[in-house]
Parts: sequence; C-alpha cells; structure tokens
Amino acid sequence: MKKRIYMTSTKWRYFLTELPLLLVLAIALYYNGRMTTVVRLYPMIVVFCGLILFDFLYFFRLVRFSYEDVRTVGRYSSRDKVLLVKDKTLVLTVLPHHKLRVEVIGCDEGTPTLAFIKDEDAQPFCQLRCKAVGGKASVLRLLSFYKIEGIDTAALFAQPPYSLTTPMGTLTASTVNERREIRLTFAVSFDTDGTVIEDDEPTER
Repeated sequence: MKKRIYMTSTKWRYFLTELPLLLVLAIALYYNGRMTTVVRLYPMIVVFCGLILFDFLYFFRLVRFSYEDVRTVGRYSSRDKVLLVKDKTLVLTVLPHHKLRVEVIGCDEGTPTLAFIKDEDAQPFCQLRCKAVGGKASVLRLLSFYKIEGIDTAALFAQPPYSLTTPMGTLTASTVNERREIRLTFAVSFDTDGTVIEDDEPTER
C-alpha cells in the first residue's frame, strides 16, 4: 500500500532550459583537454555545473500527499505543510492546461491568542493553497488513495452537482466559475500507514 503520492508542480517543458547549459558544458569538457593554460576551462565548467544544478533545483517542485498531511516540496517552493485530520476539507479544482489547484480548508490548529475570540467557534479557512500538474485521472487517483469508493466517475466531472457519503468522508463536486471543484471532507483521521484512528483517540485539529 502506498503511503504517499507525489505530484509535480512543474511541467516537464520547463526543464528544457537545461539543454543549452548542458550543451555548453559538453563543449567545455570536450575542448578542456586541448587547452594549454594552467586552469584550462575548469572555471567555466564549474560555473556551468552550478547553473545546471540551480536551474534544476529552481524548477523542482512537488506536492506530497500522505495520510497525515499535504505539503509542498522543493528548495524554492513555499514548503508549506498542513495536517489532514477529521473535518478538514481537501479541495481539488480542475484548471485548464492539465493543472489542478489544491487547497486544504479547516479550523485553526492552535488556540486563539486574542481573548475576545477564545470563546467563539473557530471558523474554517484555507490553510494551504498550491498548484499541481494533473487532470481528472489525478483527482481519481487521490480519491482512491484516501479510500473513497463507489464514485460515479461520469457524474463527478459532469456539470450538475454531485455528492457521495462514505465512511471515510463526504465527497461533493460542483461547477464554480466554469471549473469543476471537488471537495472531500474527511470523516476520520488516518495514521501514517492509512489506518483509521478511532474516535476515542485524541487527534489534533
């Protein structure tokens, strides 16, 4: 059983920017042995190796889904992380050009610091927002990962609203601004291996 799913936030064509750098590096390596100077082309080789590494790290951005949390991965990504527990809502919006907007909505995980709101009910808010490369197949793969079964695939992505209640959570879909928005509100919390945490065990919201 998979414990994590990774989705890239960068389309593969952005990594084509590596090709000119690799070409120059290959030429420098080829002619390096023919140079008669003391340092030869080593400074140039070092610089272009650094540029290639920086270019790769800059575009290397992932969204990691696990049973416990959703986080963004990458040296130059936001590196946000939010827990997935009971009553949290995972929102997947299908965008043009094979992209997904990923959001997690829930209540504050801490105690309010302002005295006048401590006695009020916490209001859900967006705790994480990012984008990933993917489409309908990616949505279905994530819903399957979180053990949502019995989905009418055609109805899920059709124009009318759709709703499904399962032991794992409530799945709804609607069209908002001509984009299909799928919401999964968790009815349970998961352990790291996907085991459902019983209600009598304490969970962090």
